Amino acid sequence: MLHKNQQNAVNITLNNNFESGIHFHATGTGKSWVALQLILAFNEKYKHTNIFWICERKSILIEQFSSKTLKERGYEDVFKNFNGQIIGVKVSAKCTDEIQQCYEAYNYSFF
Repeated sequence: MLHKNQQNAVNITLNNNFESGIHFHATGTGKSWVALQLILAFNEKYKHTNIFWICERKSILIEQFSSKTLKERGYEDVFKNFNGQIIGVKVSAKCTDEIQQCYEAYNYSFF
């Protein structure tokens, strides 16, 4: 179950038909759970598409989305629909400009 602020974030993306899914929230406010809910909704609407979940630390995904945690939060059926692979990529500090350019390119792209 999402908190009110998390559900509002999901609704914003759903109401703009996934045109933008970038949400800025403070640490510990449940951004990963918002993202999971958006992935489920996106997959329901666009069944034959792939989804890349890019995260700054692999440990976040491993800790938050263990099968035990998913079951406790009511998401036990997630892996029936998805073939999840957790891949870690280390980014060096000197890549910051490239990351910013990549972010801007994705943020202003139309698909």
